[in-house]
Amino acid sequence: IRQDLNKEGGALSTRRLSDTAAQMGAARHVVEDAVGAVLAKTCNIFPQGYCLLDWTALASSLVDVRRRALAAIVTCIGGRNYTPRYRHTCNLDAALLDGRIGGGRTLSGCRILQRGDDILICREPSAVTDELRLLDAPSGDALYWDGRYSIQVRNAPTDAYIKKLGDFRLADIGIDKKRVPLPSVIRQSAPTLWRSGQILALPHLGYIDAEFEKAGGEVVKMAFIPQNPLTRARFAFA
Repeated sequence: IRQDLNKEGGALSTRRLSDTAAQMGAARHVVEDAVGAVLAKTCNIFPQGYCLLDWTALASSLVDVRRRALAAIVTCIGGRNYTPRYRHTCNLDAALLDGRIGGGRTLSGCRILQRGDDILICREPSAVTDELRLLDAPSGDALYWDGRYSIQVRNAPTDAYIKKLGDFRLADIGIDKKRVPLPSVIRQSAPTLWRSGQILALPHLGYIDAEFEKAGGEVVKMAFIPQNPLTRARFAFA
């Protein structure tokens, strides 16, 4: 290979490698633009950390664009560092095309469920294991939780912590679950402020414990900011 690189016009010459890299970079721009465009038309991300996907519209797109879009969505919603393996994305794509998801599928820490003509993609509750103590941010700075949320709490007890809502009975804090618009599968993975097994704040449902609030407690910030956004800046090449 070293010898061939030094040959003018060789199969692996520096010029040929540079030209190939430039061509591949330009092709990547085209693909990324196509994926971004189809996501903008078909994918609706909500601040509660889930997505409603217009599958009928997405299904009509080019196969590689569609699969890249699916990979981008589950990576974003699941708070993962990397996209799923290509064959796993292909399996999900095939199941969606054939209408074979039944009671739902899982991929990259996400639940994929049929909701009428749309596909609901949300965090898989059983995959959420992150628990953060507020002592980890003694100055009141923001904490990053589950690869998805930036959270800042003011005047909380030092033994308070953040974890998912899980199977907690909403009736125990006076919330009628029938009046809550968020489905259970979304609520269960919601970031919640706890202390000794008691909920101090559940921002997704607008709940704050009266004593906590009276003491000046407040969730200043709870923003869905996943590690990998749905789309990002174009790949750069020289």
